[in-house]
Amino acid sequence: MSLFQQTGRIVVLLKGKYAGRKAIIYDKLNSKKDKKNPDKVYLFGIKNYPKRIIRKMNFERKIRKSNVKIFFRKVNSRHVFLTRYIFDGIDSLNALFEQNLISISKNLKFDSAKKKLFNNVFTDIFLSGRNKWFFKKLKF
Repeated sequence: MSLFQQTGRIVVLLKGKYAGRKAIIYDKLNSKKDKKNPDKVYLFGIKNYPKRIIRKMNFERKIRKSNVKIFFRKVNSRHVFLTRYIFDGIDSLNALFEQNLISISKNLKFDSAKKKLFNNVFTDIFLSGRNKWFFKKLKF
């Protein structure tokens, strides 16, 4: 893994269905492991960004608007734009990743329980107020 493509680096996707979305590098495939695809990167990204919250909304509506949906992809490393930001909560997420991603990384499929688990983790990180730039939609 190169110095810039390290685990926890925030990137912007440039091509495909999720172009313009922010994502976090989870892992980079080594060329020794996969000789056909040496430059692939596993990413966690935001599928649906949280909506704007105002003060006069009730509690249930605030919780509904602050939901975050994520996606998990294997992408060519040339199709991502590296940023200077590193995700703060990556150390706390590593244990969760190791427990749940062993089966996911082979076929890139989530079951509904794991999808809800990861969505809830990222929603909690958003509500804690860390990494505010990561959870804002890009304006372009």
